[in-house]
Amino acid sequence: EVESQEVCVGDLVRVACDADVPCDIVLLASSEQDGKCYVTTANLDGETNLKTLLCPRILKSYSLPEQLTSLRAQVECEQPTPDLYKFFGKLEILVEPPDKRQESWGGTLRRHWNSFRSSVST
Repeated sequence: EVESQEVCVGDLVRVACDADVPCDIVLLASSEQDGKCYVTTANLDGETNLKTLLCPRILKSYSLPEQLTSLRAQVECEQPTPDLYKFFGKLEILVEPPDKRQESWGGTLRRHWNSFRSSVST
């Protein structure tokens, strides 16, 4: 169990079933196959019905803690607001820069493979 004053921006927090959420968080993963998580906001607004939260589609395959800790990502979001039902944010997955074996330069000739997929780097 973690107290809210022990949590810093950028920390990964695991919340067990039926446990209180210690602070405002962004759901990154769920133990459920469909990436859903159910919460109640009774402590905040008195409503006892369950609300459904969804993890980002791109992270549905990241259910193990070690997968998330090795992920290089950045989350940008608005400052906390009193509106519990509105959230605007952006998740950016950071990729490693390509090494020389992953680069191909303009003007070179393709040989010894049928096809490749690429992205423009300049």
